[in-house]
Amino acid sequence: EMSASLVGSEMCIRDRYGSRLEVYKKDGTHVLSKEFNFEYPHADFDGDLIILYNEDSCRIYNMSGTEKFDATFDFPVSRIRKGRFPGTLVVTGPQQMRELKLH
Repeated sequence: EMSASLVGSEMCIRDRYGSRLEVYKKDGTHVLSKEFNFEYPHADFDGDLIILYNEDSCRIYNMSGTEKFDATFDFPVSRIRKGRFPGTLVVTGPQQMRELKLH
């Protein structure tokens, strides 16, 4: 079963098991097809990053499909966004916030 969500100017289409991601622009142009083994209820776009995350871990890819970050956190994750500086992320939870570097 597939589900779709529109985020900014891209559309994310994924299967319910989180093993395949398809990204399209609003005009229908195919941007990316990526297969992996990661369950993620949340998918966001922030600039050129695709941010996939669940309650305690995340994977981040660029629009070419290259993995830029893979982490498990020791706190519940509410949201992940680009940081104030290039190559950084801000990970927020109910009780804390951390700024991390991408690799």
